[in-house]
Amino acid sequence: MRAFVRNREYAVRIGLLVAAAAVVLWSIISVAHNTAGLSTADLELLGGFALWIALGGLLDVRLPGAGVVIAPVSLAVSLALPMVVLWPSLGSLQHATVHRVGHGNGPILLTVALGLAAGAVLARWVGVVRVRWPVRCAILISAAIAGLAFDAVPSRGVYTWQSMLIMLACAAAPGLLWLIVLLLAARPDKAGMVLTDTVLVQVPVGAACAGSAVAIAFGTSALGLLAAPLVAFPLVLMRFAIHQQERQRATRRQTVAALARLTEVAGYNRAGHSRQVAQLCRLVGMRLGLSARQLIVLEDAALLHDIGQVSLDRPIPDGATTEAAPLDQRSIAAAGAGIVRRTGRMESVATLLDEQATPYHMEVIEGAQIPLGSRIIKVCNAYVDHLAGEPGRHALAVERLYLGLGYEYDPQVIDALLTELGGEVPQH
Repeated sequence: MRAFVRNREYAVRIGLLVAAAAVVLWSIISVAHNTAGLSTADLELLGGFALWIALGGLLDVRLPGAGVVIAPVSLAVSLALPMVVLWPSLGSLQHATVHRVGHGNGPILLTVALGLAAGAVLARWVGVVRVRWPVRCAILISAAIAGLAFDAVPSRGVYTWQSMLIMLACAAAPGLLWLIVLLLAARPDKAGMVLTDTVLVQVPVGAACAGSAVAIAFGTSALGLLAAPLVAFPLVLMRFAIHQQERQRATRRQTVAALARLTEVAGYNRAGHSRQVAQLCRLVGMRLGLSARQLIVLEDAALLHDIGQVSLDRPIPDGATTEAAPLDQRSIAAAGAGIVRRTGRMESVATLLDEQATPYHMEVIEGAQIPLGSRIIKVCNAYVDHLAGEPGRHALAVERLYLGLGYEYDPQVIDALLTELGGEVPQH
């Protein structure tokens, strides 16, 4: 599984590098065959955009949940450049001083490539962000797609509002293509998760970049090169907001880690038990198509699934809650959910903990709404409890799970667990 994921990631990166190299080579050949016709004003326009693209390379940001790294400012400016260069008139603004550069997309893409390369050198020299070449390759390819889209649509005799819609559609075209590529590259059982993560996280940011690109294009006719930094400033603020959210997430992770170790330090659990359950839950959650955000909540809940044991007068032998009476299991789950709720801002985690002891037949027979995350925790915790720290007990642990199949445990979750294990037990 991990080898497959790594190989797929390498293939995607190599594909990006090859495609970006092809774009650069084509742009160089295009410019070399059309060296005449670029005025001083044209060069100033291209140089200014290259500068803003380079400076935007210092503002990379990792999107929360999905873990995708983007450069929103560089992306917006790169998408705006084809609009400014290839659009002879911005609707009713046809008398504005917009410099049209000839020779098609060649100078545009070469400018974007030089700006991205300069930004990478600047980022490495300043040391502010880590240089991520796949991100820069993706921006260059996006600019190429947008440029081709602009060339393919009519640009004369349209009103301003029509120009805006056409520009927005062309700026969004690369994002739609990337979504299709992601869905095609994903495993069939992971396509839903990829689509959910993209819609919840990447689409809003991509829409902001596309909208900013259109605004930069219209603003350039009136403000010149100052339009790019002025219009892109909200994207800079968005970056700081995302970083603040990431710091809050880090604080939450520290809180979860501290609480998770509490049961082990106090002797209620074997060392590494919670971590092993969390590892299994994440694998099963991915197999069942949970989104990146849902996986984070599931993993946190799995780490804290035994925190309610601190309310017991005396520990359960080896911390195996599966050996406790059903009423005691529910009491432990409720106590754990109460502890988590008192920390604040983790209601979704507390909900999973509250229902983790509810047997599966309660949903089938009585219509109880048991969250999928709770059912995953119940199965994975039972499996690890039955292992008792001995990987050689895998067959026995699976047999114990099958004894409760359909009554205590969700069959779908058990199937996903066994598929992910592949006959092997994850080692802590």
